[in-house]
Amino acid sequence: MKTHNYDMKRDLYELTTMSSSLEQYLTDSHMFYNPQGMYSTMPPMTLGTFLLRLRRIATLQPLLDVGERAQLAIAIQVHDKVLEEWLVHYQAKLQKEVEIRINSIKTYFNELSNTPHEKIQDYHPELYARTVIEELLNQIGANIEVSQDVLNDVEQTDQRWNEITRNSYFHWDERLRDVYPEEHYWWLYRELDLELITA
Repeated sequence: MKTHNYDMKRDLYELTTMSSSLEQYLTDSHMFYNPQGMYSTMPPMTLGTFLLRLRRIATLQPLLDVGERAQLAIAIQVHDKVLEEWLVHYQAKLQKEVEIRINSIKTYFNELSNTPHEKIQDYHPELYARTVIEELLNQIGANIEVSQDVLNDVEQTDQRWNEITRNSYFHWDERLRDVYPEEHYWWLYRELDLELITA
């Protein structure tokens, strides 16, 4: 099942809302945070969901009008400033989120092996989780690192992912294809294969 519901304006709105709460989020103890309160329709904010929107909107920048580009520029400035001022908190949140999301995918794959016919329909959230992980890993550099144990977990999970899937269509909205090229975001172009799961 493909997802055809990408809304760039909504994505930009969520990005700007998250950016206004980024410093508070990093210094807060919660991993999942809603900047508009518990009754909001906003998806839960994490560092990863913020970074996902930031890179996505930046990649689609040619499609933005002048005002929208200004909003993007502010979000980038906020991110860079918060990263510089709260590096230790940023690092800790990034590491913890990768751990949580990769463990969730591992749990799904274990459940899939046990009850494949029931769990195969729950695949799409794992595509999102793995993409968020990648946005977090993209931040690794001179000042940001992730433990080798977690990186090994990601690698082993990717190997398992590759073993139980086959090449397929791009699962998300076609307008996002250029944002997620197959050579880097390969899981978005693969689908579960029941025969491989039960082999």
